[in-house]
Amino acid sequence: MKMIIACLALLLSISLSQSSLAAQYVVWGVKLQVYSQGHMESNAHMVEANIALYPNEHPWCGRRIYVAMEDKEIMATVLSARLLDRPVNIIYEDAAEQMLVAGHTFSRCKVISVFF
Repeated sequence: MKMIIACLALLLSISLSQSSLAAQYVVWGVKLQVYSQGHMESNAHMVEANIALYPNEHPWCGRRIYVAMEDKEIMATVLSARLLDRPVNIIYEDAAEQMLVAGHTFSRCKVISVFF
């Protein structure tokens, strides 16, 4: 019985620690550089911010975050902002599913929203 309780406590602490690491951030007035990828080689596109994504550099995202291949509306907004040379506001998560951006990085930092 003690072993079962110990295992349950360990599983609970692991699940709580993993979910507590995820956070969402809002970054205002950022210009994005686009790294468009093909779906055969990569799991996601990548964008790079011209300013820090965190109070300073984000510890594991740096200034680069990914746009999931299926998030076509987000990518369309990013591309239009880039073509217009306009800053946007973004919301991103720093503990999303890890994606490969071929030739660049593996990332857990995902764009959730892009808005003007």
